[in-house]
Amino acid sequence: MSKFLIFVRRYAPFSSFGLGFEGDHRTAPSTNLNASSRTSGLVQVGPEGAVALVAFSSGTSHVGLGRDIEEFLGRWYSSVTCTAKTIQVAGNRVRFNASTSGSNPMVPFAPDIDTHLEMEIQFGPAGITVIGEVKGDTFPNAEVFIRGRGLNKLLFDYRTTADRNSGPLGLAGANETTSLGTFWHQLPLQ
Repeated sequence: MSKFLIFVRRYAPFSSFGLGFEGDHRTAPSTNLNASSRTSGLVQVGPEGAVALVAFSSGTSHVGLGRDIEEFLGRWYSSVTCTAKTIQVAGNRVRFNASTSGSNPMVPFAPDIDTHLEMEIQFGPAGITVIGEVKGDTFPNAEVFIRGRGLNKLLFDYRTTADRNSGPLGLAGANETTSLGTFWHQLPLQ
């Protein structure tokens, strides 16, 4: 059976946020691999389980004090982590948890943007069923999508209601029990 790639990303839907830090210049979720994000995690999953592959950030700069200061300070990249743990493999079904975390590299001791994904994939002869819940910080936006076997499908879209400047103040703690929402999809395979 095939393996699939699960992308977990957090993006700031503003041109700037947190009193002048560069945002992601997009207000909607995207499955485009070139879309920028504050944190990104990539998990490979198949009938035998899940494994974290890579984590990264699109980087940030400080745009709030003008172009000269932005160029002087340069672009900084967060050290993002991604973990995955297989919880259960039973027949044609796999359950796993994945998490990403990363902070603003330009702010010493900045709290992480934490994202926790609980997901189950049921593999069938003509398609898959994906069920999941995303938990974590309520800022910034979140998206989860799947790729593989002809799929490029957005599974989850969370949009923060927090203000662009005060939103980062709510990032303290891992927020492992704060639900951002759930999803359920039946996806035919090509």
